[in-house]
Amino acid sequence: MVPGSEERRAHVESRIYNKFYNTNYTASWFLVRMELKLDANGNLPAPPCGDAHPANLFCTAGPLVQKKLDLLDAPSNTLPMLGCGGFAAETLPLAVGDAEQGSPMAKSFTDGPVLLGDLTVPVFGAGAPKTGPSGWWATWSNTRQDYRGFAPVHRGVCNLLFGDGSVRAVKDGNRDGFLNNGFPASSGGGFQGDSVEIPETEVFSRWSLEGPFPD
Repeated sequence: MVPGSEERRAHVESRIYNKFYNTNYTASWFLVRMELKLDANGNLPAPPCGDAHPANLFCTAGPLVQKKLDLLDAPSNTLPMLGCGGFAAETLPLAVGDAEQGSPMAKSFTDGPVLLGDLTVPVFGAGAPKTGPSGWWATWSNTRQDYRGFAPVHRGVCNLLFGDGSVRAVKDGNRDGFLNNGFPASSGGGFQGDSVEIPETEVFSRWSLEGPFPD
């Protein structure tokens, strides 16, 4: 079905929206993408369409599987699955059910690992070394998950569902609308301070489920 067509709109309305599959929760990148695929230079593979980005399914191992969760060395009660959703950049392009055209939408899932300094995805030149302090493995290990898709919509609090089935409320301490997991205010991501509101020991934030993990 052609995007933006009446056929597609009617299909979404009857088969998805009217059956209550609509949600204002945002999935974590780990839940829907699990792991990155990297080439010998530490870069994401070039997809046949779209950009090379952690959000692109082609650049990842796909949705989280139970075996991966069972083998996780970090506590499963730190791995976020779902959370209260923040606003997506786009609005609803066509009316669906009782939702009017132009209505705000929740973000589908968080954006995955990005660099601390400027929230961009690492890119390496041909022949980049994997090992060493300046190697691409170390660079990826210094990224953090971009959790700005989770939002403290309940009076400064966001509810997160974790891998063990537990739900915890986490607080936006400085009320800037984001849950800071280690980004500086200078990163340009909208953070109004450097204080870590969701430490890694409480909310897993590494680029990979394969470690290393915080103590």
